[in-house]
Amino acid sequence: MDQILGAVQSNQTYALLNPLDLYETEVAQDLSMKVPTPQSLNWLKKMEGRMATRKTKRSSYSFYEEGQYMAGTAKISAIAANGAKFDITLSADAHGDIGGAGATSFVVEGQLVMFVDGKTTGYVETIVRTPGAHVITVKKTDPSQDIASVGVVGTNMVFFSNGQPEGSGQTESRVEQYTKLTNKLHIIREFFEVTDEEMYNQAWFEPVPGKKYLWYRGIQATANRFELQTQLALLVSNQSSGLTNKNGSVVQTTHGLIPQIRSGGAELEYFGKPDGAAFDEVMLHLDNSYGENKYFIGEGHNLQLALKDFLVEFAKGGTGNISFTPFSGGSEQAIKLNFKSYSVGEYEFYNQKWDILSHKDTLGAEGMPFRHMGIFIPAGYTRDANPDLAAGSPSQVPYIMQVTPPLNAFASNSNIIKDDYFMWETGAFAGQGATNDQAKKGVHFLRYVGLEIRCRHKFLLWQAA
Repeated sequence: MDQILGAVQSNQTYALLNPLDLYETEVAQDLSMKVPTPQSLNWLKKMEGRMATRKTKRSSYSFYEEGQYMAGTAKISAIAANGAKFDITLSADAHGDIGGAGATSFVVEGQLVMFVDGKTTGYVETIVRTPGAHVITVKKTDPSQDIASVGVVGTNMVFFSNGQPEGSGQTESRVEQYTKLTNKLHIIREFFEVTDEEMYNQAWFEPVPGKKYLWYRGIQATANRFELQTQLALLVSNQSSGLTNKNGSVVQTTHGLIPQIRSGGAELEYFGKPDGAAFDEVMLHLDNSYGENKYFIGEGHNLQLALKDFLVEFAKGGTGNISFTPFSGGSEQAIKLNFKSYSVGEYEFYNQKWDILSHKDTLGAEGMPFRHMGIFIPAGYTRDANPDLAAGSPSQVPYIMQVTPPLNAFASNSNIIKDDYFMWETGAFAGQGATNDQAKKGVHFLRYVGLEIRCRHKFLLWQAA
């Protein structure tokens, strides 16, 4: 990088360079070695290829979370004999109280039900759905069976099939249950100012003929701070409700990844250091939540070190899981303790160290829980559960998506240099021409952003007890 004082020519056109440009492949190839920038706190970059960006035209946006269409179990909350039949009230979590005829539950007439002994079965003759009390009338499938002895309040029933008479009519239709979730776009701003005196502290690059870049002292720190605000907002922000600033203007904050998992996913604790038994608990919970078989784990540094110790303990006894390899170009031996993945049966876990969880000036500050945290995120795609999905729209979507507005709907000029944020200049030295008579250049960053995750029950937080 050549430092050229005041050498920028007035008859030349330059593109203003900031560290966010380094995420563009061609720019990174040309400049990343010349203008190094810290990117270790960027957890979104580590998820590249596993998430997508969705556009929304409203500051508050909604999406649908797919229900548990496979659910077929309920606890008995009440049971009463009705002659040779039994009236059984389903537990509250086995039905939805939309109201009146709209109340829903997964049981249909003609269903067969298995009781807790694993032997006694019944036949659902009728079902009456009223808010707060969905009551099924059950007959014995065999007169010799004793439903009264196994139909105990608080025990589970499993609905497993349906039996129909010859020449039967159609059964009651059942559809999957959907939950409509609403999130908000988070507005993030940063500002950098260059005075006329500081204009001399600049550098320009021409890595390839015809591509000129201009860089100012201080803009790198501003752009990094701007990016860090996005990283943190999408990770830990709680969704605002009725929030205003000192002037009474509405302030909207997005629902970040960790709060969304806490509100709709799962949280598990490990004690001391994670081990095989702790992973087993994770797998059991994911299996019960219809989780995917492949996950990647964003982890704090302390958790990574604990997993390294788990690997060492696991490798004792000559299992071959410690590998000795020479250093490149040398003859000394090194123990390789690089914990990258963990596989048991059909489950595969891929580890990623997220420095943002450990940095002492952000989430890794003393007393914060994030250094010991692991965030399990399912890999792959899930079905778009929107019941009003337009024809031609993708039916499969990533489990996690960044949401931004279509910025070309706001304006169309050269000040907008990315598809997910604005950047513009003000002052007498503004690149697009003077906006006022102040002898300075102001560089503004503005982003509207939110986070959308599908099937929150498949996500999991893992943290030290």
